[in-house]
Amino acid sequence: MKLTIVGAEPSAEIRALGELPGVTVTGTVPDVRPYVTKAALTVAPLRIARGTQNKILEAMAMGIPVVCSQIAAGGVDAIPGEHLLAADAPADQASAILSILEDRALRERLAKAGRERVLSNHAWPSSMRRLDAIIERCVAGYSSSSQLQAQSS
Repeated sequence: MKLTIVGAEPSAEIRALGELPGVTVTGTVPDVRPYVTKAALTVAPLRIARGTQNKILEAMAMGIPVVCSQIAAGGVDAIPGEHLLAADAPADQASAILSILEDRALRERLAKAGRERVLSNHAWPSSMRRLDAIIERCVAGYSSSSQLQAQSS
């Protein structure tokens, strides 16, 4: 089994993990997709939700199961246990990772459900429909307020 840690500006502690057998720390890479496509799962144990959404959604879109922190899971439109696994404590994260690695059916179910969730909720057509609806509401609200101002003048 191998662990590849991909990410910009790894701390000294993370870089030191690269000295362990079977562990590779890449630092910044021009494209994460070659690493993700080779992965049995991806892990996003981050304690902040900024930027994690794209990492999680990218893996899910590629059909790769995800284990992430609860806060990172909150940044995407996915249901923990259905589309990905979420855990905060290191022991719980390790358990979730091992569950995916050891249970092929779970791995395949999360991969399929995660990809379907991204395609149904985050693909351009559905995102554009939501954006169009927001714009229409704003324009309608602006038109209504403009008409009210014109009538009161």
